[in-house]
Amino acid sequence: MPIPPPEYVSRPALSAEDRARAATLDKTDGTRPLLLTGGAILFTGILSAAVTLALGIGRHGPHSNTGWLFLLIAGGCLPFGGMLFILGAAKWFRNRRLARDPYRLRQ
Repeated sequence: MPIPPPEYVSRPALSAEDRARAATLDKTDGTRPLLLTGGAILFTGILSAAVTLALGIGRHGPHSNTGWLFLLIAGGCLPFGGMLFILGAAKWFRNRRLARDPYRLRQ
């Protein structure tokens, strides 16, 4: 007798605790603060890079002290904000997948 495909296999009913955990998962794991903070820092880095380019940049770097300051801010904010935003996006996709299939919470 062939084995039925996974979508036809019956699963046991979820307990009330598992349903509650699946419902509150997105609210308690810090995904939203990661996305907001990462997005704000990334935006600051992009804005600083744009100001640096607008003030002028030559072969030896920016032409003014303000240009150097904005270059320094962009150099710190772009990688850090990008990493925070990517982490938040990965957690958001994971929560979305778990909300569709709460049985994965048991693993």
